[in-house]
Amino acid sequence: GLSLSHDRSFRYRQGNVQARIEVPRSRGLAVNMTAGELTVSGVDTCLSVDMGAGDVAIRAPAATVGRVSLDAGIGDAHLLVEGRAIEAPRSWLIGAEVSWDQGAGPCRLAVDLQAGDIDVSLD
Repeated sequence: GLSLSHDRSFRYRQGNVQARIEVPRSRGLAVNMTAGELTVSGVDTCLSVDMGAGDVAIRAPAATVGRVSLDAGIGDAHLLVEGRAIEAPRSWLIGAEVSWDQGAGPCRLAVDLQAGDIDVSLD
């Protein structure tokens, strides 16, 4: 696995890391971040994101995804499947959950975000 962690030099200053990571098609991807902005595109394998705060944007091929689970504790969660918005009833005023299992693909796409917005598009 790949791990990035802060060192003492970031303790009193803002740090910024931008990375482009390429993953073999046959491997699943799990991302665990404390905070930041995450954009994932072109991934046609199973994907799991666990993040504290920030925004998550994912674009993936619809043919590879069978199930989607999005949970924004404080924020919004949006899912577009081939241009069609998948709506979920809001159970809380401050958070959103979207659950969809109508896909034909073998993979599950899951995002658990404590605070921020989730935007997923399956094309």
